[in-house]
This record gives sequence, structure tokens and C-alpha cells, in this order.
Amino acid sequence: MSDSSVLVIGGGIAGIQASLDLANAGAHVYLVEKSPFLGGRMAQLFKTFPTNDCSTCIEAPLIVEAHRHPNIDVLVDSEVLKVSGKAGNFKVKVLKRPRYVHDNCTSCGDCFDACPEMVPNEFDVGLKVRKAIYLPFPQAVPSTYVVDRELCLNKGHVIACEKCLEVCQVENCIDFEMKPEELDLGVASIIVACGGSVLDPTALEIYGYGDYENVISNMEFERLVSASGPTDGDLVEPEAMTHPKRIVFVLCAGSRDVNFQGYCSRVCCMNSIKEALLAKEHLKDVDITLLYMDIRSFGKGFEEYYNRAKEEGIHFVRGKAAEVRKENGNLVIRVENTETGKIEDMETDMVVLTPPLLPAENIADLAKILGLKLDENGFLKPDQVNVLPLHGTKEGIFLCGVATGPKDIADSVAEASGAASGALSYVKEKSHPSVEIPEKGGEGEPRIGVFVCHCGNNIAGVVDVVGVAGYAEDLKNVAHAEDMLFACADSTIEQIIDTIKEKGLNRVIVAACSPQTHGDLFMGALIKAGLNPYLFEMANIRNQCSWVHSNEPEKATEKSKTLVRMSVARANLSEPLIGEKSSVTKSALVIGGGIAGITAALDLDAQGIDVILVEKEKEVGGRLRELHKLSPEGVEASKVLKQKLGELKKSNVNVMTSSEVEDVKGYVGNFQVTIKSEKGEEELEFGAIILAIGSDLYQPKEFGYGEYENVITNLELEEQLNKGGLENKTVTFIQCVGARNDEYPGCSRYCCETATHQAAQVAEKCKVNFLYKDMRTFGKGAEENYKIASEKGARFFRFVDDPEFDGKDVKVKDVFSGMELALATDLLVLSVAMRPNVETVEKLVEMMKVPLSEDGFLMEKHVKLGPVESTIAGVYLAGCAAGPKRIDETVASASGAAAKAAALLSRDEILVSPIVAFVKEDNCRWCGRCLEVCPYSAIDIVEVEGGKVARVNAAMCTGCGACVVECPTSAMTIRGFKDEQIEAEIDAMMEEAA
Repeated sequence: MSDSSVLVIGGGIAGIQASLDLANAGAHVYLVEKSPFLGGRMAQLFKTFPTNDCSTCIEAPLIVEAHRHPNIDVLVDSEVLKVSGKAGNFKVKVLKRPRYVHDNCTSCGDCFDACPEMVPNEFDVGLKVRKAIYLPFPQAVPSTYVVDRELCLNKGHVIACEKCLEVCQVENCIDFEMKPEELDLGVASIIVACGGSVLDPTALEIYGYGDYENVISNMEFERLVSASGPTDGDLVEPEAMTHPKRIVFVLCAGSRDVNFQGYCSRVCCMNSIKEALLAKEHLKDVDITLLYMDIRSFGKGFEEYYNRAKEEGIHFVRGKAAEVRKENGNLVIRVENTETGKIEDMETDMVVLTPPLLPAENIADLAKILGLKLDENGFLKPDQVNVLPLHGTKEGIFLCGVATGPKDIADSVAEASGAASGALSYVKEKSHPSVEIPEKGGEGEPRIGVFVCHCGNNIAGVVDVVGVAGYAEDLKNVAHAEDMLFACADSTIEQIIDTIKEKGLNRVIVAACSPQTHGDLFMGALIKAGLNPYLFEMANIRNQCSWVHSNEPEKATEKSKTLVRMSVARANLSEPLIGEKSSVTKSALVIGGGIAGITAALDLDAQGIDVILVEKEKEVGGRLRELHKLSPEGVEASKVLKQKLGELKKSNVNVMTSSEVEDVKGYVGNFQVTIKSEKGEEELEFGAIILAIGSDLYQPKEFGYGEYENVITNLELEEQLNKGGLENKTVTFIQCVGARNDEYPGCSRYCCETATHQAAQVAEKCKVNFLYKDMRTFGKGAEENYKIASEKGARFFRFVDDPEFDGKDVKVKDVFSGMELALATDLLVLSVAMRPNVETVEKLVEMMKVPLSEDGFLMEKHVKLGPVESTIAGVYLAGCAAGPKRIDETVASASGAAAKAAALLSRDEILVSPIVAFVKEDNCRWCGRCLEVCPYSAIDIVEVEGGKVARVNAAMCTGCGACVVECPTSAMTIRGFKDEQIEAEIDAMMEEAA
């Protein structure tokens, strides 16, 4: 199977996403995880920024999908021992350790209760205990228990304890005779998604971790506020178990520190802001302070999240903590406030440290096995940081996530998809095991099952979940109702499936969280139970009840009952639905010929997919053509471009320059696109579209730009550097021009790194002043460039109020000194913000109905877990189309978009959603109003006996319902949302409200 299989090392979110992308594209996957369970560090988090989604809630469906996917073999408790061979034909030896529990385990927990041995639970960072036989958390996958043989009293074949065997009711479930296995695998390519580790805070002696109970790590804080954590989400001080009145977060606790790690850990600022907001949610009157060096809120929506924290009363003090001590029963933090220049002693009840992310444990051993190189910080080294950020230093091996350095979840997910794209180029044989969707299942009298989820404390902390389940028992045709701790857990899904079969249920309601994140998971359970998936309803009692009415538990409970009552009324009228099958045109259109478009096109071409690359300019290359040297390693942009153009020339990609897309019609798998070129217009068909439209740069109106000849932008400086650079001048850089303001609150992500890299070059022959708000050199090698610029003599000044320039002097108030300065300046360089490519974006919105985010960039499917997908099926986002990105991030997202497109184009046909409009032809008088309001051109006119009627193209319809509202004769309706179903819901809502 070597020509059809890929090895993925690591079962965190990056490894899971890579595995799913590969499997959905028809590859066979071996997913190897050294721990007994999937999920990685994301599963330990309570919520994710900036949306505050429940972390486990959004990851759990992906974990379950990966575990159940027919194209994925999950090998937990396993590690790679040896790799030989070469790209296209690797031979891999994997050690699979025994769990000592067979797959027939029902996760009842009897063995756990009986086991006498206890140790701190690693999942809860030691704040809670586990037994020798255990599940680390309720939603763990696989959901079979595992025996820790180092702790178990039966180790060494000395039978000293059989309590778990005595209480286990499942025959031959626990087996201490299980042996390790060595598996020999053949794979075409390898993806390394091994994640990272975290510095042990005990190394940070000055902060008192380990000496003072109330000095904790940020991961311990996550578990304390988590609904499934050791205190069920009750935020208490570990020492006295009382609610803290004051909390101080110490950022960069070991990061950006010459004594520990010099690099930025990238996620700490935003994670700490999130945790501070969570603390405010738990304890309204708690006083919270964040000690920081620079706030690095550089992602989409991050700056707005940071501003929200300030508005909610969270204090931000710029200064690095020098020590934590205890006086009079209180913790005291000594810090130099760099904005006031004063040494301060801050009293607090609790200190939360943010230690740095480190390379994965034993990564050096893994690198040796794989033949890969490590970088100066011990992470895996990419082949080329900018243009090949996902390629390892050995052909056929790809890297993603924290394996190459600290990253946010969204960046890890985008890289995982990108790595999958590279790995797919070596996979020659692809297959898609078919899943038969039952056409029937709702016959006879309705027998409805209602399952109400606690979601740990997310729902049950506010809503009386047991009471809601009891209430549901008495509703019309409800044959079964029960409450569940976590409905999305793998073991619970199996329980739902078994209950459907045992009770003869023919309709199912899950009262839990959002159908947007979990609907597919539960619909899959119905399929496995033999029911049509559209006999499923979901009542969102988390978002719509426990979250929005967190201070009104009685009202939240009553509202939950109302939502369940409405769902039951609707379910009584549910019907099985089957979507139509639609063929897939196996070609892709890439719009935009910059580095993102070129990367996406080359990735697809490498997989044997026909690609047309459309670029409106006369040449491809985009902004790369205008750059001098690329940060951080200083490679010449012209050489990178030459390399890419050479690859493009050798490929089968059809490059159309001086061309533009004029119109897009059709739907996923079957787009009809009109392209205008110098030769005229032609209509072509594509199965998928990748939008790699790049961004614009802000045209400054401030600082005398356009008035003074000595004021230029950072891009214009690149041109001067290309011509030989500058000599004997005083050059002043100003950051955040056109960003982080009322008009455009977001950070442009690339500017600080680019400017410090430019400053380091300019400082070799010139005097350099550098003015900034927060230094956001978070990328790989960027912090080092910041240091190099400083060592070369660049002077850095932090400002709050915007500087002024009169053509000769830059006037600024320096935060650190408090002085008003006049900096003589020969050349002023403005680091300008990335902005949406407005003209192109507006055209796409009109043609394709792609929605926009608040910042004017194209909106992704999900900010964390769908960063390279648009909300339109079959349309994907690459590079800066969805927001500002650095070059390596642009390349990674382009490859990620290519992976998503490849998964679609690997299929001969797809199943279209049946939730579409249809016409009751007896009612239709063909007035044409439905056609006028349909935003997707999904309605046609057809001739029937007696006149004309409307007809819906199901493949093009999205089920938006605009036609239903407009129809004057009630001829239009939506399958699954018929008038009688909606009316039944409304009647049920009003029953007890009257």
C-alpha cells in the first residue's frame, strides 16, 4: 500500500487535520500518536480566542471523525522506531504498545472506581488524580480505558491485584497478557505533526512556582476554569480554595529571555487575554492585571479582542516581572513599569505564569530516525523558511504545526492542510470507501429519542439538564429521554446508536451546542444506526441558553425546555431526505498569480489536477517582484521568484496573464466561469476555485506622504534597497501606519518583522530610528532580526500618541523616557497596513456571494478550524485573501487551499445537500419573483401543461429561503423546513408563553 498511504506522526489538532484532508482526498493514512488518546494540547484548553468557542467542543467532532474514518488507521500508544527508503516508497517500523483493554470496553468506569492506585492526572496538569486504569477526560478518543502498567500493581507478571477484572462486566475486556506489536508499514510520504512541549515552570525560580501554591501555570489555569476540570470550572486559589480577588498574569515567563528562550512563544499574549476574560466571566469583581513586554495581538480579530479586554476593565502594565515573593500572606510581584519608569510592588492573590513553548520531547531522536535537521532552537527545520515552510530537509517528508515552532491553532490547522497537499503529490492510488445513506427510517408512528447534554459545566452549570430531560419524557411521541455528560464523546455516540436500535427510535433530538459544529457528527450516528440523517434535530441550549443567560439559571432552564419542546414538535413532522448526486469537473481555477496563487497551482498540478491560473497583470509574481530580501533569512526575492517561475514553466499549469474573471455561475464541483483575456471572452468549467487575490497596501495621507519627497513607504524602500541601498542618512521608521486605529483596528501582521529586517540592512550604513506601538516580531527568526537591528545601532522608541513630521524632524513622545523628542530625519519610512483588495473583493462578492469579515477581507469558514475554506462550498482561500499574512503563512495557506480543492476533485461525484427549495407546481403561477430574489441563479422556468412554472436546480440552491419569503402563492418551500414544520415549532413555542 506504499503508493496509496501516508504516515502522520502526531495526534493533536495538526495531525488530525492533516489525516482528515489526506483521507478525504482518497489517501490511506496511518495516524501514529505516542499517547493513548487523540487530541493533543487543544483538548486541554477550555476555550479558544478570539471567538471563545469551547475548545473540546470544536475539536471533538474532528477527533471522532478521524477515529471512525474508513481511510484512517489510528495507532495510539505507538511510536515510530525506524524509517528507511525514499520519497514515494518509505518503509516504516512502528511499535504499538498494548492498552491491556480490548475494544469491547463500554467505558462504564467500574474498573476506575475499583482501582486502588492513584497518580496525578497529566491531562489536568496534576490538579486531579487518575487511577492505573483510566480515561484522561470524558470525551477521550479512543473511548476504551487504558492501563498504566508502570502504576498497575499487576506489573511484572506478579498478580497482586485483580480488582478491575473482578468488577468488569464485559467478558474478556481487560487482558494483562497483551503484548507489544511491531508493525511494518509502507508509505509514499510522511507528515510530522508532533507538536511541542512546555517549559517546566519550576525552572523559573524567581517566580516562586512550586514554592507558593497560588503561583500556577497558564495550563493549570485552563483546567481550573474548564467545565470538565478538577473544580468543575469554579475558579479558586489552590492554597485556600477560595475565590481570588486579584490575579496577575506574567507574560513572557521564560520567552524572549536570554536565560531561557530568546524567541517569542507567539500564543501567550492572546491566550492570557482570553484567560483574563474567562476569569472576569467567572468572577465579576476580580481585579486582573497583565504584565507584558509587547502585546502581540496579530491575528484576525485579535486586536479587537485585546481592545475588548481593556474595555472590560482588565489592566495592562508594560513590564517584565523580576520576582514573586510572599509577604503577610499575600503574593508580591516586583516589576519595573516601563511606561512610568518606576519599580512597583504589586500585591495579588494569584499569579499565572505563561512559560514558553518548547520542541517536542525526544524530537532529536525522531529527527534522527527521519533524517531531518533541527534549527537553532531545537525545532524541526523547514527546507526553506519562506517558500518551502512545510517541506522537511528530506524529500517526501512534510512538517506542520508546532513541530517547526510555536503556533496558534488556526496557523497549525492551515499548515496541516498544506502539509497534506505536499504529501498527496506522492500518493498514486486513491480510493473513497462509500457510505450508504439510509433512504428510509421515519416510517410509522414517530418514536422520538431526546438526549440532553451537560457539556461538563458549560450547560449544566446554568441549566437544570436532568430537569430538561425529565420534561422531555412527557412530550408527544417521545419514547426515550436521558441526560448525558458529553453527548459528543465517542463512547456516548456509541451509546446513542445502541439506544436508537434497542428502543426502535425513528427520530432523534440532541439538546446540546451548535449544529454548525456538531450537526454532522450526530447525523453520522443516525446513519450508523440505520436511520436517515435528516430525521435528526438539534436544540442549541448552550449558545442560546446557558451562555446568554448565565446569570439567570431558572430562565435558562425554561428556555431550554421551550427549545426542546419546539424540536420535538418539528421532529414529529420530519421526513427522510436524500440529496442528489452531482458529477465533479476535475479541474481547478486559481485566481491570482502572486506567490499564493503560484503555490496553490503547483501543488494541484503535482497531484495530476488540471489547473488554470488567472492573473490580471502582464506577469505573475505579485508583490514578490517588488521585494529585495525576504525576512528572516535574507534570501533574495528575485531568486525565489526565479525558482517558482521555473517550476511553473515546467508544470502543466495553464497560466493566463492579462486576464480577469468576469462571471462565475454554477455550484460546487460544477462552476461555469467566464474569463476575459486579450483573446476575448471564453467560458470554462471547473470543479473548484481558489481565491488567491492578495491584498492592497494602505496609501498614507499622514506624515506628509506625497508632500515631502523624503517620505516613502516600506515597499518603496524595498525598491531603493534593490538599487543598492542607502548611505550616510538618518532613516526613521514609523510602524502601524493605517493600522490599529479607529478606521482599521486590526494588526497587519507582517510590518514589524519586515521593518526590523529592513532596519538591520539600513543600519549598516545609516543611522536608524525605529518608532513603534508594540513590537510584534513573532515569526520564526523575527525576534533574532529585531535583536540584530538593535546591535547594529538602530534606536527603538515606543509611542502611544502618533508622531508628527514637518519634513525635517519627527516629533514623538517616547514612552520609556517620557521625553518629547525631535528626531532629525533625512528619510521617513512608513510601514503601511495591508488592506483588502477592494475592487477585486467587491467583484467576487457580486459574482460568487462570498461573504466578508468586518475588516473587509473574505470570510473563512471558521477562524480556527476552517482558515482556508470560504463559506461557499468548492471555493477556497489562499494567502492574504482572508487577511494579512507573512510570506511563509501565505505559502502554507495556499498549499492548504490546494489540499481542500484536491479532496473535492479526487471524487467522481458528490452528494448535494437535500436542504433545498422545491416548487409545489399546483400553486405556482410563474410571476418570476422567486427568480428575481434568488442570489444563486438556482431557479429556472419550465414549460408544463397549462403554462410555465418555476423549477429549482438543487445543486445550485443553498436553501437560503429567499424565494419562500417572496412567493405570493406559497408555491415555494424548503425541504426539511416545510411550512407545517415551522408552524408546529411556533405553536410549540407559544404553548406555555400564552
